[in-house]
Amino acid sequence: MKNLKKKSTYIILITLLFGFLIVQNILLLNLNIKFGQNSQKDDEIYQIKMSYTQVSPFVISPYSGYDWDDAVQEDWCNGNGTKDNPYIIEYIKIDGGGNSSCIKIEDSNSYFIIQHSLFLNSGDYPDFGIYLDNVGNGTLYNNTIRDNSYGIRLENCNNILITENNITNNDQGINFEGCNNTISHNIVNNNDGKGMTGEDTSVEIKNNIIFNNIVFNNSEHGIYLKHNSDECKFNKIIRNNVSNNGNSGIDLWGGCHNNTITSNNVQLNGKNAIPAIYIYDSENNTLEENIISNNKHQGINLKSANFNLIFNNTIRENVYSGINLEDASISNRIEKNDIIGNLNGIRIYNGDNNTVKENLISNNTLYGVDISSVGSYKSDYNLVWKNIFINHTDQAIDGTSTNFWNSSTIGNYWDDYPGVDDSPLDGIGDSPYTFTGGSDYLPIWDDDNPKILINCPTNNSKQTAQSPEFDIEVIDPYTESLWYSLDNGIINITCNSSGTVDQAEWNSIWNSLDDGEQIQLTFYANDSFGHLGMNTSYLIKDAPPTINIISPLNNIRIGREVPEYTVEISDDSITQWYTLDLGLNNITFSTNGTFEQNAWEAIWDSRADGETIPIRFYANDTFGQISMDEISLIKDGFPTLNIISPTNGTEIERELFDFNIEIIDYSINNMWYTINGGPTKYSFSSNGTIDTEFLTVWDSKSDGESIKIEFFVNDSLGQISTKAIYLVKTEPDKPSGGIPGYDLPIIIITALSVVGIIYINQKRNK
Repeated sequence: MKNLKKKSTYIILITLLFGFLIVQNILLLNLNIKFGQNSQKDDEIYQIKMSYTQVSPFVISPYSGYDWDDAVQEDWCNGNGTKDNPYIIEYIKIDGGGNSSCIKIEDSNSYFIIQHSLFLNSGDYPDFGIYLDNVGNGTLYNNTIRDNSYGIRLENCNNILITENNITNNDQGINFEGCNNTISHNIVNNNDGKGMTGEDTSVEIKNNIIFNNIVFNNSEHGIYLKHNSDECKFNKIIRNNVSNNGNSGIDLWGGCHNNTITSNNVQLNGKNAIPAIYIYDSENNTLEENIISNNKHQGINLKSANFNLIFNNTIRENVYSGINLEDASISNRIEKNDIIGNLNGIRIYNGDNNTVKENLISNNTLYGVDISSVGSYKSDYNLVWKNIFINHTDQAIDGTSTNFWNSSTIGNYWDDYPGVDDSPLDGIGDSPYTFTGGSDYLPIWDDDNPKILINCPTNNSKQTAQSPEFDIEVIDPYTESLWYSLDNGIINITCNSSGTVDQAEWNSIWNSLDDGEQIQLTFYANDSFGHLGMNTSYLIKDAPPTINIISPLNNIRIGREVPEYTVEISDDSITQWYTLDLGLNNITFSTNGTFEQNAWEAIWDSRADGETIPIRFYANDTFGQISMDEISLIKDGFPTLNIISPTNGTEIERELFDFNIEIIDYSINNMWYTINGGPTKYSFSSNGTIDTEFLTVWDSKSDGESIKIEFFVNDSLGQISTKAIYLVKTEPDKPSGGIPGYDLPIIIITALSVVGIIYINQKRNK
């Protein structure tokens, strides 16, 4: 027995030890994952701290004697190469030793993933960290690739996904050619050459997506595309953060057509005197909704670039021109951009037939728009119209005087226009705006604030806790922005001309006010020239109805008699009702009164004594706001009365008797009884002896007649319960012969007993 106890102790200790080790390993793994996370705005990139399997450089190729069938035999590779079960190479570390690619895959269309691995120290070009040659259907995910010639090289590759990798300190970060590849969510930084580049002389570079990467501190370009045979097309460069690169942030350098550059943040690039976004010898590209700021050279430069669209970008505080066109750049459109705080806003240096339209050109140091002519470099037939020029040393200059500064109907807004708009009053200045080399013959005149018409909510309208919809009309051809405020401008909320007031902001104001107080809903409109218009709709808080039950009081005991009710309801126009059964049946009312009798009696009868009866009163106003107040009443049933003794039908002689009754009730008020239906009520407070009146009634009855004794009890609500018994008068039997006053059988028995005793004594004496 002792051995068994000892053995059990050892088993428990061993189990606890193993459990501790398992928990410790789990905690360590969680810590490793946690401390291996790197985050970026929009999407997070997770670099997991892990241990790698050291692997020598290798090539997967149908010609190398080592293909996927061989690779999958390794511990670090699994899968079968299908879309549903791709080959997966993971958790490996390959050091190229300075004389080879770390990993090379060629002539493969099998599905594969390379993930969670480290590739470093490849040889010089043409050796790379990861080298894919004529490959499709691959994914490179969450790898660290550093200290190589090229971090990643795609040569004639299609349908490759490169995502969430850290690519740093290589000669070039990512170099690709091919179609339908996606490069997203990578960190590409501190590479000695370009961060990302797609360039070739023969292989197409089409339909690739470069999305949401962080590309910074690369010595040359951040993102660079080029094709010598005009086959760099339909690529999308979207939502990347491109900063602090030595040359351009984004560069389309020849043969790049119909590409889209959208929603990128391009800043602090160009310390090597290169524009932040550079488009050279490329056509029909779109630059849209980018933020291009604080770069060391020009914001955007088009050189020998035609038919491009520069639309709705923010271009500000770049060292040189916000936008520069040169070397015969023709038929480009520059529209709806904010061009603020640069050396020049827009400079056209040898470019024809370009359109500059609806831009905000403000606070640039020298010129708003500079159309130059130097030697043989001329710029002709450019159209500049419907722009806003604000606060420049010189608003504009036309070096050839062959350009157009207004359309046939309207020109530009010049904040220093000295003229007037008197005849006719049409929003066009009566005299031209002139500057060096040019004139705007139809300058925009606007010195009025925008006018705001509030269609709804209407002034002095009542409003509930639900935030109201609004519809406004702004009369101004140059409306820049709209917003509203509920607190006189402390908090401003941008809006369109129609919508719904922000519920959270509405609640904060509405809840702070009493019923009937005003809410000020003020709309603001700002035009392109800085004029501010406003209009206010004064609204009235309409709180839900208030409802208070005055009577009956909550939690009182109540009998079957239908009670009266009194409620107070405050509101202008309401419907009101009550329910006795939690809403199964609703009974409307207009004035105080008594509950509907049938409904009350039905609910009262359905309850046991002491159970609650819930009563709810409701009020609904014209906006559908419902208020409710409720009480609970306690059913107080009739007293329960039981006669314990005497029992019904008891025969009783002429004598007073004790009675014993049982009464059950929450609150007893009085107890009494009557004798044989007489008018006299005999009160009692406890069980006792019947009143002497009973003898009088007994005497008046014949033998065998009944005498009715009826007991009564009422409670504090006046509810009376009664119960009666009938007693039967019984007279004593009369004597029949013998000695009067003596019973004959007793005399005989007594005589015999005496004789017997005498006889026994005589026998003893003999």
